[in-house]
Amino acid sequence: MAYGESPYIQHPHCEPVFLYAPGQYHPIDIGDIFKGRYVVKHRLGHGAYATIWLVWDSIEARAAALKVIVARESFSTSELAICRHLAHKAEAVPGADFIAEMIDHFEVEGPNGRHLCLVMELLGPSLELLLNHKKPPFDVCARMITQISRAVAYLHFRGVVHGDLHPGNILLKIPGSESWLEQDLDLYFGPPLTFEIQREDNEPLTVDDSIHLPAFTVQAFNRKTLLTHCLANPINIKIIDFGKSFFNIGEAKSRELGIPRYYAAPEVLLKEPVNSAMDVWALAALQHMTYCRLRPLFGSEYEQDIDSMLGAIVYHLGKFPDKWWLKWDRRLEYWDETRQCHINRLRVGYERQFLKPDPSLPVAHKYALELLARMMVRYEPEKRISAATVAAFLESWDPGRAGIVWTILSSIFLLCRVNLWRGG
Repeated sequence: MAYGESPYIQHPHCEPVFLYAPGQYHPIDIGDIFKGRYVVKHRLGHGAYATIWLVWDSIEARAAALKVIVARESFSTSELAICRHLAHKAEAVPGADFIAEMIDHFEVEGPNGRHLCLVMELLGPSLELLLNHKKPPFDVCARMITQISRAVAYLHFRGVVHGDLHPGNILLKIPGSESWLEQDLDLYFGPPLTFEIQREDNEPLTVDDSIHLPAFTVQAFNRKTLLTHCLANPINIKIIDFGKSFFNIGEAKSRELGIPRYYAAPEVLLKEPVNSAMDVWALAALQHMTYCRLRPLFGSEYEQDIDSMLGAIVYHLGKFPDKWWLKWDRRLEYWDETRQCHINRLRVGYERQFLKPDPSLPVAHKYALELLARMMVRYEPEKRISAATVAAFLESWDPGRAGIVWTILSSIFLLCRVNLWRGG
């Protein structure tokens, strides 16, 4: 069912009411208590896979985020196994501090099925919201990208592929939240705004309706107050959402992934086998989007379909390897077999220079970032540099030095790392 087909009135910024149905969302109201300790205070967000709630842990006297997964996915996802695996930190390897921590987990039975519930540490607004709100200074972008790269490198060291890396899954840490009192929640999140659920046809809710629904739908909190608080301190990030993650064990294989197309490697778009290299491609796209305030690495902001995305990638990087080229059914709508582009098939924005970043970036930074990105978006997954190499380069590269000499030195460092990574 889509929004337009829902029998219920849908209020702005509220969770989709029609997803309170068998196999879908668990009905939750403000004030509900889970496991005798987690008191629901507000709604943080939602997606097709789960609803996320602000809760107060009455035993530990701290705030947390409660993720309640839809019933149909609760026991087929590997998210719990991955979170439990990551809970045992490899202290000798940096990066664990940039991964969201699971505090607790349990199951709840409801009218729409049995649901897996994950209690996660409370985090702030997303990188996506930050980039939509304002253009961070270069040094702030560099700090965030370095932390994200180190987090991905840590995941790969632990044998985990994130599988859904994009700005919506990068959250800002909330400075001082560990010392909040319960009454502080209203200061940063505001009181919840609720709406009684009603039918579009103005008829009263039927008994069958009421069984599956909460009493009210909840408008998401205004994130600007919390964002301002986060920006008043040095920014630190954490990666969240392991709903599409998987263990990188054995040979690569095809998987159903929901990563947005702007961040999806060609093997993902073409439903080919995937491994940790898909995260490296996504990291390159994420890096570009961060420095360029959500301008895509490939294509334009007006993308409508996967084929247009594939066309944009080929436009900038050249013809796919034969196994991918032949699998792309609509390739001849965009290219002929001699790789002549049918430019009229490409949307506005494709002609932009590859990796053209924000004009305010120093030229030396552009060279270094382009070199790095080009090594992250190689077609052959095994030829992409590793996330650990990306993180090491960014940690060694001083963005405060814009000189060409530093760029050359840092580029040589990167090339040496690549050579070592390939076993050369």
